[in-house]
Amino acid sequence: MKNTFTALTLLASVSFAATLDVPGQPQPLGPTPTPNATPTGTVPTGWSQPPSTPKSKAFYGSADVAPAAAKMRLVQIAEEIIAVLTADPNAEIKVSVEIRANFPNGAQDQTKRAVSENTRTLGFKTAEWE
Repeated sequence: MKNTFTALTLLASVSFAATLDVPGQPQPLGPTPTPNATPTGTVPTGWSQPPSTPKSKAFYGSADVAPAAAKMRLVQIAEEIIAVLTADPNAEIKVSVEIRANFPNGAQDQTKRAVSENTRTLGFKTAEWE
């Protein structure tokens, strides 16, 4: 994944008018802006705006989930990631769940039957035993 760093340069322009201390004349309290001073928050003529960060076009994420904590972690992922993504009406979201199980001494027939039936009931796209 590519990391993008954006440098932001802040430019400030402050202008003051000089006044002469003339006896008998009232003196302003504080600095007096010059007639051509730039209002705060605007960019003076001839200066360019800082570059804007390009919008991200896609998100990809994966997480390893411990089998003992799968129920809690999958609910947490659904609430904290998937729900945020689906809240954006412009997002097209695809969620895939991949499960891999290895049985060094071979899977029990009861386990195979239960898992195979549950994958059919839950509509798994693929479910294979080797």
